[in-house]
Amino acid sequence: MAEKKLIIFAKAPIAGQVKTRLIPSLGADKATQLYKYMLEQTVIKASSLSNINCELHCAPDIHHHFFTALAKKYNIKLVPQQGLDLGEKMSAAMEAALNASSQCIIIGTDCPMMNEPYLYQAFEQLTKADVVLGPAKDGGYVLIGCRTFDAQIFSNISWSTTEVLEQTLKNINQLQLKYYKLDTLSDVDTHEDLNHLPRQFLQTAFS
Repeated sequence: MAEKKLIIFAKAPIAGQVKTRLIPSLGADKATQLYKYMLEQTVIKASSLSNINCELHCAPDIHHHFFTALAKKYNIKLVPQQGLDLGEKMSAAMEAALNASSQCIIIGTDCPMMNEPYLYQAFEQLTKADVVLGPAKDGGYVLIGCRTFDAQIFSNISWSTTEVLEQTLKNINQLQLKYYKLDTLSDVDTHEDLNHLPRQFLQTAFS
């Protein structure tokens, strides 16, 4: 049970179905291009971590050519997401991972500022806490990790709202689990969020 697992949640990069809040300012094609760049950068960071087993959990399935290209290029395992909403999907992934691993962390693809030291710190804190959270400035979180599983952590959450982190912490407190909060980071969801990204990042994404 010494294995540590890092799971990346991702949607197939289909124009009009990803980064939808950026479409009014960027257009569907450029929003998708940015999403694909952020997804690949996330996989690169995850794959560079030592002694951590990485998986890419895909929706609606693992067969999109961008997913299969990432798997081939970075030797990352593709897994289909299971469940109806985000809570069910993360709960299923976390439970399955902790059946074989001592720690599991789930991240998305929307936080370019999340770096390798941040991820290592999250795993380190899981040696002391039951749950670790990376808060997002929009009231959600960019990372959640567990060393003990309880489906209630992901229950009754108003996903994609400013209440996600607060409601998750309420569940954790009700379960009397010990948690640790990492530094707060920004997601990239809206046009305003683009202003917080380095110019070089955007230039590379759209090149």
